[in-house]
Amino acid sequence: MIVAENFPPRRPLAGATRRSEAHQWSGVRALAVLCLNAGLAWAGIVDLSAPLGEATATYNGFEVVCRVFDPAQGREFVNSTPAPSVFAFNNLHGVVSWTSGNTVFVRTYDPGQTNWVELNQPAVQTQDVRSHRGLVAWSATGQVGYTVYDRSRRAWKTETVNAGTFDLRCVDGVVSWTGGNAVFLRTYDAALGRWQKDDNLVGAPFDLTSTNGMAAWSNGGFVRARVYDPLRQTWAREDAAFLGALSLLNDSGLVAWTTGSSLQARLFHPLTGQWLATTRTPPTLTVILMGITNATATWSDGFNVNQLGYNFAATNWHTQPTRPLAGFAVSTNAGRAPLTVYFTDLSVAALGRSWSFGDGGTSVARSPSYTFRTLGRFTVTQTIQGAGGTSVTFTTNILTDLDPPAGTVVINDGASFTTNRMVTLTLAASDNSGTVARMRLSNDGTTWSAWEAFATNRVWELPPGVTTRTVRAQFEDPFGNASAVVSDSIFLDTTPPPPVRFALQETNVFEQTLTLAFAVNLDWPMSREVRVDYATQALTATAAQDFEAAAGTLIYAPGTTNRVVTVRLFDDLAVELDEQFQLILTNGVDTLPGAPLTVTILDNDPPAVRFTTNRFSVREGDGQGLLTVALSAASGRPVSVAFVTTNGTATADLDYVAVMGVLDFAPGQTARTIAVPILDDALDELTETLEVRLHSPTNAVLGTPATAVLDLLDNDPPTVNFSAAGYSVNENAGSFTITVGLSKPSPQTILVDYATAGGTATPGQDYVATAGTLIFSPGQTNRTFLITVLDDRAGEPPETVALQLSGFVNVVPGDRVQATLTLLDDDALTLEALDYTAGTGFRLRATGAPGGRVRLEFSADLVDWTILTTLDNPDGTVEFTDPVPATVTARYYRARAMP
Repeated sequence: MIVAENFPPRRPLAGATRRSEAHQWSGVRALAVLCLNAGLAWAGIVDLSAPLGEATATYNGFEVVCRVFDPAQGREFVNSTPAPSVFAFNNLHGVVSWTSGNTVFVRTYDPGQTNWVELNQPAVQTQDVRSHRGLVAWSATGQVGYTVYDRSRRAWKTETVNAGTFDLRCVDGVVSWTGGNAVFLRTYDAALGRWQKDDNLVGAPFDLTSTNGMAAWSNGGFVRARVYDPLRQTWAREDAAFLGALSLLNDSGLVAWTTGSSLQARLFHPLTGQWLATTRTPPTLTVILMGITNATATWSDGFNVNQLGYNFAATNWHTQPTRPLAGFAVSTNAGRAPLTVYFTDLSVAALGRSWSFGDGGTSVARSPSYTFRTLGRFTVTQTIQGAGGTSVTFTTNILTDLDPPAGTVVINDGASFTTNRMVTLTLAASDNSGTVARMRLSNDGTTWSAWEAFATNRVWELPPGVTTRTVRAQFEDPFGNASAVVSDSIFLDTTPPPPVRFALQETNVFEQTLTLAFAVNLDWPMSREVRVDYATQALTATAAQDFEAAAGTLIYAPGTTNRVVTVRLFDDLAVELDEQFQLILTNGVDTLPGAPLTVTILDNDPPAVRFTTNRFSVREGDGQGLLTVALSAASGRPVSVAFVTTNGTATADLDYVAVMGVLDFAPGQTARTIAVPILDDALDELTETLEVRLHSPTNAVLGTPATAVLDLLDNDPPTVNFSAAGYSVNENAGSFTITVGLSKPSPQTILVDYATAGGTATPGQDYVATAGTLIFSPGQTNRTFLITVLDDRAGEPPETVALQLSGFVNVVPGDRVQATLTLLDDDALTLEALDYTAGTGFRLRATGAPGGRVRLEFSADLVDWTILTTLDNPDGTVEFTDPVPATVTARYYRARAMP
């Protein structure tokens, strides 16, 4: 059997090629067997051809010069590369490649960079260079290499594989070669930005074909087909077993082969990524596979020419040409303009195709690349024309605006709360495209309203309840970019208004009570401000005579329930019946005013009951503290008043015994005493306090003070001492300060007497006698007094002044209540040698009390002394020069004070 097969040329030409061969079959009339390679059908063609494909390249013997005209720049761009020799020179689809020495050179022009981009790839002893649709492949010693320029990444993507090579091909986006018992396939995925490999270690191949992005071969009883699925970014494999003689063809995504008396075929569905089930024709005596065109197999049984195709619409095989299927993959469907997108054609059975890119741009290339230069969402449409005038389309969207709108939503002009669930939203939004198309709203961020046309105002209903409610908004531009969710909140309170009422409905007050305070309470708090007006209303009492008319508005802040109304009374001298007036509530805002308060003014004849002072004291060792309670005047009626103790800084059962009871005043009696038991502890402590409060008087009113403080005075007083047992001072100091200190602070005022009392010093001559009292205020621990020192002119030994503390009040004498002050004499006589001058002698200086005389004596051996002279000393200092002979080099001197 003769097998017709397509082998791609070394430099494939664009367009369709056709071969025709005639064969004579034994016993059968001669038929024309056609093998067609139309290049207009499926198969995931990766086309990375340069956008400016009309490049020229020349070699002049010493350099390769590449030229291309860029219409966008309006000029030609030139690239020159020195080359002593050139082999395997290719210029196809805008890519120039050649070898020179041990390097593969590849050049292409990138309009995005307005320059030629270069690849110089080392390759030892390059044997073959193939180029097609932007891909370049080569074989060298022990190595296969391949590269492509990715314009979206502005980079060459190159790989090398260490392998022996046979039958290297670079056709329709697939690089293939065989080596040993394996078939190696490579294609570049522009979306992933990398080469995708498929290594088939399945034995030595036969009948290897690679066309329209598909590779197929047979070996080991299997037909093996491989195609790259760009939608799923993986190679799709299919291995089908066969028996008998084999004639294998592969074209346009269809693999067909003969086995025995039937024709079998497999077709890859590029949109589902699945191989369609193998179909088999009915058995005949003779099966001749004549060719494949546009995914349709043509075969003969020796008498008739038949067709085997697939109907994608009906999803079945039929005996007609394959109905077309439109489809394509994209390198990306979103990015910021300008955005270059690679389109990979996935159509099947196409006789013609056209592209509309949604912005006015078109193309008829099989797998074009296109740059979107403006913002928008563009619908790209591929239209495929098939057999019998059929036409199908496939679309996808490309988004070049990735920036969403930005906006705000404000509820009720920014109000903090509302009582109405229906609110008004103010919406504002902007977008880089200049248009905000739609918006939607939500109360919870989960359930949203339907998208609606953007508007700056919208009435919206909040969910019920008393809580903060948040409205969320989202905006969308014309291209489907949705903004981040924005929100605004408002406090919703649909709680019914509470009643507001006086704490009392009626009360009695004495007319001497000049100011009355009445609580006005809400039954429950509100989340917003509440208001109510109040006013006085005369009954039997007269305004401005018995009370001062009052009116105003009570304002309750959110969450509060209590306010106070004050009314002033006038205390007249008239004896009169009880009189009344009312306080009324009106004009409630978010509240319901309650009943009025009736106030009865009682005549002020009853006496006042009160403590005689607001503070009493007791020593903690005294057993009990007594507090006197008195009436303001004698009453002819029995009077009683209750009392109770409460803690101040003192603690009941530790410092005192809590008491409560009632004091009874007999008619005419004006004073009574409350006794509070005091507990004496051993603690040295400050004064502690408790309070005794009067309440609930009968036939009397509480006077002031109605509460008194009882001070518990500690019975462990501090000690007092001089700060030192002895002091000293020069008699010319003028005075000296003596410090007296307490061992600890005391809560009481402490008194201590001091006085000078004897010693060797003479009062009036050596010091001024003094006496007095030191007063230590509560908490004070140190006090001082001064002793005046008198300076006489007589030389004398130190003299003493005795100091004494006495008269201790609230303090205990310590160990140093006596001290001594020593007065040091400042009148002693001193003698000093000043200098010696030859011919003059020794010069001396004597210092002593002014007004006296000084006698100088000398000695040679400190044993025998001789009077030298007697000098007057009116100023306290006198000098004298002893004219010794020159033979005398040393003398001893002494001075004596004389009267």
